Amino acid sequence: MLTATARRGPGQPPTVEIGDQELLGEMLRLVAEGASVEMAAGGVGWSRSGVYRMARKEKVFRQALTAAQKQGRVVRTPPPECGSESQYGKGCRCERCVLAAASARAGRRATARARTGARTARPDG
Repeated sequence: MLTATARRGPGQPPTVEIGDQELLGEMLRLVAEGASVEMAAGGVGWSRSGVYRMARKEKVFRQALTAAQKQGRVVRTPPPECGSESQYGKGCRCERCVLAAASARAGRRATARARTGARTARPDG
């Protein structure tokens, strides 16, 4: 069981130590909802470096923080729009993405030909 409390040394930002379960849960919830670790740590009165220091020391907390960060990344990132060259590059092979990638390739080839003034050379093989 991990718990944490914020302690402040003279002239130092709050650091995280084992102590209060509610603050840990609140910080992890904020991260899972899409807040950065820095914003979530500040929201509960800790420093970002204290959170990462605790994650290095405590394996269970590190795993919980990593899971919360992954969930927060999903929340922050909108779902990709199908039908683009970038989605084809990410593995989508639907008809719209394949056509978008082919069109983009054709455009790049035409631009390359226009720059050189001739067809691009292809090695005989």
